[in-house]
Amino acid sequence: MKDIINLQFKFSVLVIGDLILDNYWFGNVNRISPEAPVPILNFERANTKPGGASNVAHNIAHLGADCTLVGVVGKDSNGEILCSDLVSKKVTCKVIKSKKFRTISKLRIMNEAYQIVRVDFEEEKQNVDQKKLFKLIKDSVDKHSVIVLSDYRKGVLTDELTIKCIKEAKARQKVILADPKGSDFQKYKGVTLMKPNLHEFEKVVGKCLTDQDLVMKGEELRNKLNLKYLLITLGARGMVLLEKGSVKWFSSLARSVYDVSGAGDTVISSIAAMLAAGMGIAQAIDLANVAAGIAVGKIGTATVSLQEISSHSLLQVQNKIYSTVGELSGILDFHRASGKKIVMTNGCFDILHRGHVSYLEEAQSLGDILVVALNSDSSVNKLKGQNRPINKLEDRAIVLASLASVDFIISFEEETPLSLYEEILPDILVKGGDYQSDNMVGASEIVKAGGKVKILEFLDGFSRIWKI
Repeated sequence: MKDIINLQFKFSVLVIGDLILDNYWFGNVNRISPEAPVPILNFERANTKPGGASNVAHNIAHLGADCTLVGVVGKDSNGEILCSDLVSKKVTCKVIKSKKFRTISKLRIMNEAYQIVRVDFEEEKQNVDQKKLFKLIKDSVDKHSVIVLSDYRKGVLTDELTIKCIKEAKARQKVILADPKGSDFQKYKGVTLMKPNLHEFEKVVGKCLTDQDLVMKGEELRNKLNLKYLLITLGARGMVLLEKGSVKWFSSLARSVYDVSGAGDTVISSIAAMLAAGMGIAQAIDLANVAAGIAVGKIGTATVSLQEISSHSLLQVQNKIYSTVGELSGILDFHRASGKKIVMTNGCFDILHRGHVSYLEEAQSLGDILVVALNSDSSVNKLKGQNRPINKLEDRAIVLASLASVDFIISFEEETPLSLYEEILPDILVKGGDYQSDNMVGASEIVKAGGKVKILEFLDGFSRIWKI
């Protein structure tokens, strides 16, 4: 995980949206008031944190990417506290300070780790100088490669301004990420990626009773709004990414949940930062999913570090690897009960190369969960000769597990994985190359159980050297 810790950021990020100051009062509740049936908090301490678009910018800067924030605060003490705090956190603030605007703030009163009440300090339909704001945005777009629209519907990202921002950014071929609000997403048309949560998504498309319904309505919305990617966050269930011809599910990685405040901010900011480091969208979302799982285990709007992501990612890699089929079968039964299709393949994967990666990605796309049966060292030795394997089982398993396309790995000692196939009975059995279904180990057993067999072609240029 050294590469994640020492991530180099090639591009900068511009965040546009509603700035909020989050206040927290912490204490303990030990009794109920005699005056009314309400808890009495014994106050202990208070602190403040950036919220809304400010939290997004703070998260991006904390991960190490250069970040500029554009928004509006009032000429008041809360505005000064918020801007001063952001500057100290290495966020470049291009913020309009207006006497006609009251800085939006929220007070969360916490009984130890748990929120018991939230108090909002804001005024509806505040006056924002849209011309001045757009000039500030227009002057900033050229200098940044990733644009984030963090919309909390507090008056900054009006329909007109949002449309103009997207037009400016698209004209300059910028990557545009939108965290939307409202019951009509039309103003976000044309962004690269839009990230609603399930509640926000269903407000626009209607209730989704099944995963199939969710995907169908999501794809309709993605096409209607001309989005390259639609990422729907599903709370405890994780996330689902829709792009043309592809659906990818990301299981929640939260170990414990104390506070979901700002979890959506963590997702969009992590994606922005990882894209700024030059990552592809799938890897960026993988790591954003890790970051969100860490963030909800903290109290209040919280940042996540590269070190935390790295440590958590290593744990997740290790958690993909199983040594006994009994343990793995129980987990696969859970996924089956959730309607997931299990895809399975096998191989030595001694020297992992581009052909393997392409093959595994295609195999995973055929279903929801990809299980790789990995030959043990002794098994590889029998098949390949006394000088093999070059890489030991543990190393091969960790490298495979680091691929986003691989969900689980289980090793086997025999020359073939027949006993594993008979135990697991995947929905789809996949092999590559010159195999025929009638000479594939496990094929007849899987077909008899109602499964399917799929032969994938080798990637051009690798057919002669790739024997998995």
